[in-house]
Amino acid sequence: APHWAQERALREGARALGYSETISYTLVAPRVTAAFSLYEPVRVANPLSEEASVLRSSLLPSLLNAVEWNLNRGARSVRLFELGKAYREEGRDYQELPVLGLAVSGPAAPLSLHAPAREFGFFDLKGDLEQLLELFEYRRLYFDSDPGVDYYHPGRAARAALDGQTVARAKEVGVDIHA
Repeated sequence: APHWAQERALREGARALGYSETISYTLVAPRVTAAFSLYEPVRVANPLSEEASVLRSSLLPSLLNAVEWNLNRGARSVRLFELGKAYREEGRDYQELPVLGLAVSGPAAPLSLHAPAREFGFFDLKGDLEQLLELFEYRRLYFDSDPGVDYYHPGRAARAALDGQTVARAKEVGVDIHA
């Protein structure tokens, strides 16, 4: 199946860019997914608890939790990726969407004799995303602005399109994680 080859290529590409893979739970609390999704969550018919009563609609909350966990344990630089499924309610049914999430915190380049240390920023993330998209066949790749939502830094969000179809969104999240 071609999707397995693409998933393997994405994993290898993310690792080559310095990301470590993380895996998180698919079942989450409604409050977790509500803050980071534009879609209504898919509810589980007979949940074991309220903390696992909906299917995640975004990988962002779990990636941010993983970044926070690492920072709280002394990590200065964190680069994580997760390749998994996100879910979206669609009438009386739901869609299962394959998603790749990237999360980064810390320096993009360490202090050297030739340059000061530089924090990883939006354009570094966009560059990593461009490199990962090179793994796919397409005629035209372009980025345009993405209006985003409240938790994104204004002006630091972009939509990537391959041959006119939206395939990715790069966003700098405006949340403070206190170590």
